[in-house]
Amino acid sequence: MSFFKNLKNMVTGGGAELTVSIEEPALEQPFSVHVEAKIGDADCKVKQVYLRLWGEERVEVPNVEVARRNGNELVVTREAVRAATTTVDLTIELAPAGTLQANQTYSWDTEVQVPADALPTYYGRLACHEWRIQAGLDMRGNDPDSGWLTIELY
Repeated sequence: MSFFKNLKNMVTGGGAELTVSIEEPALEQPFSVHVEAKIGDADCKVKQVYLRLWGEERVEVPNVEVARRNGNELVVTREAVRAATTTVDLTIELAPAGTLQANQTYSWDTEVQVPADALPTYYGRLACHEWRIQAGLDMRGNDPDSGWLTIELY
């Protein structure tokens, strides 16, 4: 039974439960992040414990005339045109490779400094810039993680 439980945890990332808490997130100064991992019924052999900060700018322009060739015919339709770009993708190592013991709780604290040229959070009519943060355990199979938490940085 243990083999199948471990296999399920590798596929689903169910070997641990992670949470992230942030103290006063800010764009121009470092902010504190606390990560907690509750390990399930089996040891977790990790390559690292990480925190990931991700920024993305998205643009959507509705009702744009778009022309496409269909053989010899030019077909014009109206549709929304979308684009997205990653503005920041920062990974911080919280702990190196090791084994996290079953049924234990671990915690890590770090300071996050956003790059100096980073955009603030904004929501416009046609564009937005959003920030997300996630903690995870880099291990064989599907990494257990906290899920993405949307944060606002000004």
